[in-house]
Amino acid sequence: TSSDLKGFSKFIRLAAMMFMGASLAYIARKRGWRHIHVHSCADAANIAMFSSILSGISYSLTLHGGLKDYGPNQKNKWLHASFGVIITKKLKMELESSLAGFLPKYLPTAPMGVDLKTFNRSQPYASWSGTGIFNIFSCGRLNPCKGHDDAIKALAMVREQGINAHLTIAGQDDTSGFKYKKNLVSLISELKLNDYVHLLGAVSEDIIRQKLEESHAFVLASINEPLGVAIMEAMAMNLPVIATREGGVTELVVHNINGLLVDVHSPEQIASNFAMLAHDPALAKRLGEGGYKTVSDHFHSGVSASVIFDGVNRVLKKRI
Repeated sequence: TSSDLKGFSKFIRLAAMMFMGASLAYIARKRGWRHIHVHSCADAANIAMFSSILSGISYSLTLHGGLKDYGPNQKNKWLHASFGVIITKKLKMELESSLAGFLPKYLPTAPMGVDLKTFNRSQPYASWSGTGIFNIFSCGRLNPCKGHDDAIKALAMVREQGINAHLTIAGQDDTSGFKYKKNLVSLISELKLNDYVHLLGAVSEDIIRQKLEESHAFVLASINEPLGVAIMEAMAMNLPVIATREGGVTELVVHNINGLLVDVHSPEQIASNFAMLAHDPALAKRLGEGGYKTVSDHFHSGVSASVIFDGVNRVLKKRI
């Protein structure tokens, strides 16, 4: 039957990962590794789990999003882990609710974080002067969950107010047949924005940093966002950000303190905030400075590195 075939397919898949786990265990012993940290709760976690079962080498996990995004066997992945790092308090609550009784004792929260040495400005942020182009940047894969269509609709609205705004979006389409990109291209044409919306596709980290430095504002209109590294990168570059009140974003962005928050699927609210940032240079500067302080204090890459380092030390010293 169909269900039997699916069950057999899952068994074969796990068997293949067991083989890879054995290979990882061999490499770990040969190189003298004492612990493995896995920045995923998908198949890589299964491989680390089998490696641990076969060799005794400990492993830990980082959870970057909802469990449903990381495939089956979550109970066993977490049951055998020595500790886990969760990027937001919201995700931790969801994890503890879903896998109660299968979790390690040590479960700190820490964001993935931004490398402040990479994302730093060569020139101070300058608000829009009221002349020339009001440059808006967005970064996120071309997927409906990122809400780029809402940002594009908002651009059309703010341009109708006489603001010469342009929107640049960096990110590769990850939908089947590039369906979402085709939808965006169609929307751009329908709204007569061909000269004002620029889809860059996949670009390097250097290009992202350059575009952030050239922009006056950043937007990410996600339908669901666990936290938002792209938002952190913009904040690290002193850019005023507009994001949705969704997922763990509210643990990063505080409305009117270090950024602006809007409801999901609200291009009108996004457009209103575009206009506000364009017409109020002092606000744009203040929000950008607030964003930088938030990231430099609490969301830089050193935070998660320190938490993982502490967790590994606890494991190796048999404290957990």
